[in-house]
Amino acid sequence: MSQNTELSILGPSSRVTGRVSGKGGIRIEGKLVGNVGVTGPAEVAEGASVEGDVNAESLDLGGNLVGNVTTTG
Repeated sequence: MSQNTELSILGPSSRVTGRVSGKGGIRIEGKLVGNVGVTGPAEVAEGASVEGDVNAESLDLGGNLVGNVTTTG
């Protein structure tokens, strides 16, 4: 992870509806319905799902994503 050393984790049993944003990176292991905007890297883990747009430094996609992706790195 680059200069953004903070990492937030949405665990495998989590279900979130709404926008998620912040400084640093995020690892999504559960289900998110909404947009993601972070300054660090984003990861959608195997078995996870995101229905929304992702704006992050980079994206590591192991799960499902329905939406648009914008990376800055």
